[in-house]
Amino acid sequence: MFETFAAVEPIPLRQPLDRAMLTRLSDELGEEACARLAAAFLDELPQRTSRLRKGSESGCPLAEAQALTAPAANLGLVRLASACRALSAALRAGRRHEAEGLVGSVLDAAEEGADALRDALLPGPGSSRFKSLAKDIVRTP
Repeated sequence: MFETFAAVEPIPLRQPLDRAMLTRLSDELGEEACARLAAAFLDELPQRTSRLRKGSESGCPLAEAQALTAPAANLGLVRLASACRALSAALRAGRRHEAEGLVGSVLDAAEEGADALRDALLPGPGSSRFKSLAKDIVRTP
């Protein structure tokens, strides 16, 4: 009577960073506040992804995925936010096997997103809007 459906992964997004969202955030908060938010996110990201990798050892990775979702979305890291939402949904539904596969998607999206965010905020071609933010952004591993 009921059909069994395979878990569907979210549609992959083309860009790790939606620059329009980042620009809106900068317009709303001001460039300095946006830079501080981005720098704090980039500083915290390695610890969060490390805990996510070790999720099965140190507890449920649900808290890490949920903690990354909002700041990633606010900064325009749409691929990361989407991957975190998918992971959170799988974990809440008890689909542990699916969640294990989605952790890799979150980690990949985090790395791509961090690189894209740094590139958008550091001075260089095409980033003139955020040149004043460069002093606050430090390349983190």
